[in-house]
Amino acid sequence: MRNTHFLFSIFLVVSALGSFACDNTKTAVSPHIALTVEETAWFAPYHPTAATKIIHTIPADLLSELDTTMGNTTFLALYDVEKTLLGYARQIGDPLDCSSGKCKAIRFFLMFDTNLNYSAIFHPAGKSGDFYKGVEADPEADVLFTTDDLEFMNALLLDPPAKLLEAESTAVIVDAVTTATFEPYWDVVVRQAAYTTYAVLHHMVNSRVLMQSQVVE
Repeated sequence: MRNTHFLFSIFLVVSALGSFACDNTKTAVSPHIALTVEETAWFAPYHPTAATKIIHTIPADLLSELDTTMGNTTFLALYDVEKTLLGYARQIGDPLDCSSGKCKAIRFFLMFDTNLNYSAIFHPAGKSGDFYKGVEADPEADVLFTTDDLEFMNALLLDPPAKLLEAESTAVIVDAVTTATFEPYWDVVVRQAAYTTYAVLHHMVNSRVLMQSQVVE
């Protein structure tokens, strides 16, 4: 009988130790989050195999007041089902402050490859903040960007013109009174959308710098 009690006691101790070991073996939580149906549709033209994302939060002390106010506080790393990195995406909102006061707020995604080189821009379908431009014959009107306008914007972002990068503000690009674009910049902005062009270009440049500071190779 004593041997039976002794063996039973050993069994209880071993069971308890086994339970303790199991309780302390925790499965690491994956940072990967499945893309939503909406996100999958947005990114499909650029990354057809994108399946998950990792959300990177940009430190508050690195963000501009505009970024903080507009919620431009994160960027996404996109992966396929095998967890292979495909590229990065950052959604940007900008109220567009222009001299006429008639500019419309914009919202768009900037896409970057795995080396954080810019690759594409698009407005997310179903969201407000599409790209508009002025109408030369009617200063009160505006129209959506054409396909050619978007292609030209993309070309500018792929190979940013030095004089646009060096412009300290839109004050040197656009006449604050007439809102006309100064002639030296005619060939480096989307026609009738100088403020938008300037804003988007600088968001691209700043996004790349911010993401480089957060991505560990």
